[in-house]
Amino acid sequence: MPWSAEQLRDRVKTRAVELGRSVRSLLGDAGLPLDLLHKRTVAGHRIDTLERLAKACDWTLLQLLGFEDVSVRINPEIAAQAYRITEQGLARVPDAEELWLVVFCEMYNELAAARLEGVTIDEPTAARLVAGRYGRPGQRQ
Repeated sequence: MPWSAEQLRDRVKTRAVELGRSVRSLLGDAGLPLDLLHKRTVAGHRIDTLERLAKACDWTLLQLLGFEDVSVRINPEIAAQAYRITEQGLARVPDAEELWLVVFCEMYNELAAARLEGVTIDEPTAARLVAGRYGRPGQRQ
């Protein structure tokens, strides 16, 4: 269980060894009290405190909490498909650069959800829907 105070303490100790440092020096660099890891629950720590500790460990907050592999959850195949749909859908939309990231993220989420449900999304159709949604009213796509 990643949220265990005992496991958090063990992760920080292990990380200190990996970095060739002491837990005391990590806590000191983060400006945190030396007894921080003696709390019984992680729930007793504020997020900003955990973020400072993560930074001292050269980790993300998720890594500190025991979720090391979070970054591998982005599927490159789905991202590539979302990219193609976004590019095609916004090709003729004015000021598309301001919308690009939002549309890409929306498309990625839709494609990922569709894949979980076993549904295939047709790229040209999806691109037309993007163009229709974000193009100016009355503009021909």
